Amino acid sequence: MFNTPGWEATDDVYGHAPKFDITCIHCDGVMVLRHSGLLREKGDNPKTGMNQMAYKCRKCRWFIRFYIFWELEYIEKIRNTYRGGEHFWVPMEDFLNDEIIKERLADLGYF
Repeated sequence: MFNTPGWEATDDVYGHAPKFDITCIHCDGVMVLRHSGLLREKGDNPKTGMNQMAYKCRKCRWFIRFYIFWELEYIEKIRNTYRGGEHFWVPMEDFLNDEIIKERLADLGYF
């Protein structure tokens, strides 16, 4: 079974964590997880799932997605055990505890 190198299973609501620092290629800013979506791989390998993790720069707002392929059994465990059956998840607590992000959301009228 193929698991995406550079990532590790976390056995929590996140599902995976990078084994490397994720920094913005434009401004070297800190990237934070914006959302994650769990999907079932279709086609040649139906026993594989994917955790699509989207990160956003706190400073310049650049956005990137990582596609982490993992055993479908683990992907389904994350969805059913930690995400209440939902495939899409937004880490709102992380955002609400980050001062820079809170300030930007307030500027946009969310607070």
